[in-house]
Amino acid sequence: FVPIGVIIARTLGYDAMTGAAMVILGAASGFIGGMLNPFTVGVAQTVAELPMFSGWGLRSIIYIFILAAAIGSVMLYARKVKRNPKKSVVYALEQEEGQSHKAIEYERFTKRNACALSIIALTILFNDYG
Repeated sequence: FVPIGVIIARTLGYDAMTGAAMVILGAASGFIGGMLNPFTVGVAQTVAELPMFSGWGLRSIIYIFILAAAIGSVMLYARKVKRNPKKSVVYALEQEEGQSHKAIEYERFTKRNACALSIIALTILFNDYG
C-alpha cells in the first residue's frame, strides 16, 4: 500500500515520505494498539494465564493516543513540506530522479483494462465466498 500512498501524496503536492508515512504509521499504530489481535494479545495473554482479551479498554485508549500522535506528526511534516519542498527529507533524491511534481498522464479506460479489473474483482469474490 506504500506505493499507493506515495502516488496520492505526490498528486496532492507532498513528497514521497509523506505518502509512505501515512501508510506505515497507520499500520504500525493499528498493530501497536491492537485491542483484539489474536496473534499478539491472544497468545500473550494465554501464555501469561490472563483472561482472554482482558484490558481491551486500556489498549483502546492507548491506541487512540498513539494514532493521534502518528496523525499529528504526519500532518506537521506534510505542512512543512507543502510550504517549503526543500525541507523534505527526500528532496535531493526526488530532484535527482526528476520525480518531484511530475504531472500524471491519464490514459483511456480500455476493454482490456475492464477485463483485467473484472478478473481481479472475481478473484476477490471467489476467495471471499468460494
